[in-house]
Amino acid sequence: MSDIIYFAFVPIVILLIIYLTIETMEKAFHRMVFHKMKIYLYGAITCALLIILIVAISLLI
Repeated sequence: MSDIIYFAFVPIVILLIIYLTIETMEKAFHRMVFHKMKIYLYGAITCALLIILIVAISLLI
């Protein structure tokens, strides 16, 4: 059961990498990334669904 926790954190780490990449690009190049909030929203929804899917599959196995 503890291995499930590690796999569930993978999507969160991916979302964090996306967030840090966009923020770094904006700070370094002083350019606004268009549709930034949509990227964050879609990334968060995708990560939430992946976490639910990982937990559901692990409970069935």
